[in-house]
Amino acid sequence: MVNNGVLVQTAHQKMLLDSPEVKQQYDVALIYGRSFGPSVADMVIDLFWLTVTKGLKWSLANQPILKVLRAQEWASLLDLTVTSGAPIDQQDGFIHFSSETQVTETVARHFKGETGLILLTFDASTLGDGLRFEPSRGGQLFPHLYGPLRLQDACLVRPWTA
Repeated sequence: MVNNGVLVQTAHQKMLLDSPEVKQQYDVALIYGRSFGPSVADMVIDLFWLTVTKGLKWSLANQPILKVLRAQEWASLLDLTVTSGAPIDQQDGFIHFSSETQVTETVARHFKGETGLILLTFDASTLGDGLRFEPSRGGQLFPHLYGPLRLQDACLVRPWTA
C-alpha cells in the first residue's frame, strides 16, 4: 500500500517477501509499474498485493496479449479466479483479447467514457490450443481464447491509462 508516496508494507506482506518466489514477482511488479510513472506504479503494487495470494504469478510475457476488464469484472475475477468473460465474450463464445498495438483502439471503441478499467497481460505462448488469432476489425488478427479466463494465467496487471 502507498501512503503519501511512501510504500507501506504490512507485517503479512513483509513475511510474504521472505519467499524468494514472491520477492522475484514483487520486483517484476515494481519494474513494470515504474515504467508507467509514479502514480501507476503505486496502483500496480496495490494490485500485486491483491493478487499474490490469488494465484497470479507476476512475470514478463514473451508474447503479450491484453484483456481489458471493467471494475466489476475485475472484482469478480479476483473473487472467483476464473470467468467466462464479459457479456460480449459470452455472446461471441470466446474471450476477446488485443495485442499491445490494438488495445488503445479497443478501449476507444468498446469502453469509451468508462473509468476504473483494469488491463491484464497474458502470455499467448502459455494459453494453449484454446487461443486462436482470428481476423476481426479491418482484417487484423485478434487473439481469441476459447475457454475460461483464469487469473492464474495472467502475468501482469495495471490500471488502464491512455
